Amino acid sequence: APLPPQAMIIPRPPPPLPPLPPRPAPRAPTFPRPMPFSWNGAPDNATPAPPRRSRNSGAIDMALGPAILNSRGAPPRQTNTNTASIRVEGAQVGDDWMQQMQRWWDEHAYYPHEAAANNEEGTVQLHVGMDRYGNVQSVEVESASGSQWIDMGALALFRHAHLPPFPQSTPQGRADLHLTLQYILLHP
Repeated sequence: APLPPQAMIIPRPPPPLPPLPPRPAPRAPTFPRPMPFSWNGAPDNATPAPPRRSRNSGAIDMALGPAILNSRGAPPRQTNTNTASIRVEGAQVGDDWMQQMQRWWDEHAYYPHEAAANNEEGTVQLHVGMDRYGNVQSVEVESASGSQWIDMGALALFRHAHLPPFPQSTPQGRADLHLTLQYILLHP
């Protein structure tokens, strides 16, 4: 007996999917650039900062350590004293290199978004080991700020960073930097 003809089933293509809605453009944080500071501890002006209030968001001051203790016209502090915002051990780098570090900081400094969103402030002290070419070889927290976000942000800023190289007149091959970084939110 002959076999009955088989019906052939041809699948239909699925209907086209509707187009996806456009993605909104990512929004950059609205935090202002950090305020300038001096690596040698000299302040930009002699006016003391206004008292801080808590639980308000506002401008951000990323000035370094005890720079506010100097007054306008006072001689700058030595960079290798225990009270400076940056102390260099193991190499004599000079004022020109310190100015280059100032410019590097001005270009790279940021306030961790999470710390600002949580209204967290603090002072973190870092130990940074670097070679004469400016390559950061190690970075560790010497004194924590009390905010994990500030500490992690400071570590991330210097980890694998390329800092200004030593001047050619500096014979040493490496140096240890001891940095004091203050993260302060300025409230209106």
